[in-house]
Amino acid sequence: VDLCTNPDLVATDEEVNWGTAIWFWTTSTGSTGTTCKEYVEAGSFGGTVKTINGGLECPAAASHSGSVVGRLNDYCIAANVLSVDNLLSLGECSGLQDTFDACKLAGSCPACNGENPPPPSPPPPSPGPGGNHNYCGLSWADANSQCGESCYGGTNEECSSGLCYADATSC
Repeated sequence: VDLCTNPDLVATDEEVNWGTAIWFWTTSTGSTGTTCKEYVEAGSFGGTVKTINGGLECPAAASHSGSVVGRLNDYCIAANVLSVDNLLSLGECSGLQDTFDACKLAGSCPACNGENPPPPSPPPPSPGPGGNHNYCGLSWADANSQCGESCYGGTNEECSSGLCYADATSC
């Protein structure tokens, strides 16, 4: 698979998507010299954050504080769904434990306080012609450049090519 000439495969081919995620998880060390896999085996969620986004989130830059709080809440959602009794350590990422404690106290991370989130709402229907930004194509770049067949509902089934891309440039 040549991702340099066809990077859309990461977004459109589930096998490639999972393969690249596992490759990153097991090989990328960022500035830490340690992979996410190794950090999890050592019991450190903070280490995974440091490996992936350490320069921006350990400690969190002001521009990323919302992302950190959202990530912590998502982490707690996953832990709740999987019935995890004890969360992994946050200590490898400077400031992450403080952010976790603050968002629990403020209620910004409701899942970390044991609250189950409501199921996600379906996206609103796309507007009709003139306001729709969902187009069919062989890739996002193709759909974005030709403004051809529309897929108003945002589903692949609406496209003869089988692929619907959202957020394409308005025609």
